[in-house]
Amino acid sequence: MHLKKLLIMPLVVAGAMALFPTPSQAKTYQIGNEQVAASQLYKFKYYQAKRTTKARVQFDDNSFKFIKIPKGTIVQGSKDNHEMGVMVEQLNDSLFNQKRPRNKPYASSIGMQYAKNPQDFKRVARPAYMPAYSSGRLYQGKLLANAQRRDTTFFHITSNGYVEYRKYAAGTQYQFNDKPQHQVKIQRTKVHGNTRELFLNKKFSGLSFKKVKYQGKTQYRLNVINLHKPFLTAGQSDDDIPSVYYSNYLVGGQKMYTEIANSELM
Repeated sequence: MHLKKLLIMPLVVAGAMALFPTPSQAKTYQIGNEQVAASQLYKFKYYQAKRTTKARVQFDDNSFKFIKIPKGTIVQGSKDNHEMGVMVEQLNDSLFNQKRPRNKPYASSIGMQYAKNPQDFKRVARPAYMPAYSSGRLYQGKLLANAQRRDTTFFHITSNGYVEYRKYAAGTQYQFNDKPQHQVKIQRTKVHGNTRELFLNKKFSGLSFKKVKYQGKTQYRLNVINLHKPFLTAGQSDDDIPSVYYSNYLVGGQKMYTEIANSELM
């Protein structure tokens, strides 16, 4: 995951400067004891498959295979004139792990993987179901001062529009090859201020849902609320540990956090 910084180009006409924010006008957020510019927070790019295509995934033994990406699938990634990188781990589990041999795990640092045909993807806006500045990965648990986590819950809003829920026993951590206990397609999204309403065709244990219909694909509503209370874990320069910035959310009545910036990428 890479942070793309804004580039301010020189203006030919001085009067046009009124159209661009000056440093004093630029939006900032108070996070801990720091003022952080919005331009320093994560801004992920999204692309949609124009036709059925493939993306590479790498195994722990450095071998790889290609997984099928259906037409219409939205992925998180990066594209230039010659290559298209896809964050395959941001797809839902059934797609990400399709036909993976049980005894052959993916590489733990799988990261960005190449699409077989970059021309098969077009740029699209951030999906409505995806929180701003977030990869869609929200956690519940304990954060340690050295930027390590002790998660008890991992809630994932995937790039292609699923919610996944993983609950962990004490002392365990999320691994890329873990299967979610629950995986449900988002059928519809409404955004009201700081609240995202995700409509699903079924509910699951661990989170609170509101039943809004008695039949159809949008029977249950799950609220994802930005509490607008960001915080940070301070880095330790002597040990090369970066400062990490987070945003607090309320997901189905449960308090969670998501990473929104990293001092190494600012």
